[in-house]
Amino acid sequence: MDVEDTPPWVADLLAEVRRAGRAAVAARAAAEACDERIERLEAVAAAPAREAEGDAADLLEALLPVFDAVDRIAADAGSTSASPGSFWARWSRAARAATELRALREAVRLLHTQLAGALESRGVVVERDLGADVDPERHRVVELRRAAGTAGGRVLEIVRPGYRLGSRRLREADVVASERPSPPRPRSVGPAR
Repeated sequence: MDVEDTPPWVADLLAEVRRAGRAAVAARAAAEACDERIERLEAVAAAPAREAEGDAADLLEALLPVFDAVDRIAADAGSTSASPGSFWARWSRAARAATELRALREAVRLLHTQLAGALESRGVVVERDLGADVDPERHRVVELRRAAGTAGGRVLEIVRPGYRLGSRRLREADVVASERPSPPRPRSVGPAR
């Protein structure tokens, strides 16, 4: 069949298919251009958030030693006990000092609570996961200890907590970990007699 013998409705159909094909190609190109623009806008919109998170993280990293000091004082304040002396005169001074010490301990605990709340409200996660498996991404082992009844490679004590802000690790936790048991040694057998 020659092109000249083609019925007009087939020629119209072919022309419509070509027109639709060109329109589809143009639509695909426009969609790809829109996708590229959207990706660029998303990147531009995300940049200030990343910068702000970085600035906040830098500030928080600077504050972490202060929080650590208050954390240690609060922990020590909870375990310290003031005992008055055995003589009345010393007892009177000691009672006054004990009252002041209790007030100081309470103030430190309150400061600790406020600092912890401020960090938490800014999205900082304080990691104190006792009993967890040691994870090199989150923990730095500063001491190994044998612990009866505990599997090896577990966090036994938090020496210094770890901190995370969003996906950024500000500092890994310093931990005491349980020692992995050493494999049993083969028993030596003496010479046969």
